[in-house]
Amino acid sequence: MRKSTITLLAVFVSLFAFNVNAQTLPKTGAALKVSENSVQLDKGQVKTIEITRLRSRSFNKASFGSIKINSLDGITSTIKVDESNSDLFNIELEAAEDIAYGKYTLVIQGEGRNASKVKATMLSVIVGPTSLAKSQ
Repeated sequence: MRKSTITLLAVFVSLFAFNVNAQTLPKTGAALKVSENSVQLDKGQVKTIEITRLRSRSFNKASFGSIKINSLDGITSTIKVDESNSDLFNIELEAAEDIAYGKYTLVIQGEGRNASKVKATMLSVIVGPTSLAKSQ
């Protein structure tokens, strides 16, 4: 009885783990996922976010290049690849002192090898005091 209960429990855990992975992994290629969909910055402020490249099963061992972010006047982005995980990126965002308050959209996409197989993502950057971010 105890052995069958443990076996049954193991099957349920395996099914749950499979369903979680099936929901988060792309069906083909790879997808980029940001740690936050929206970031609030004030003028001169710097914030770091994480971006993870999620690979489909068929592209699990594929070679990918880095990522790139569209440039916007007044927002500087610096991309750093994690040394221990080539699918993890730290993005440092900085709002210039002379940028106008408002909402900006950054497009983050694959670059280099297999870039066309990487589904891009977007990040909203709200520049201004916290009260402006709440009204957006």
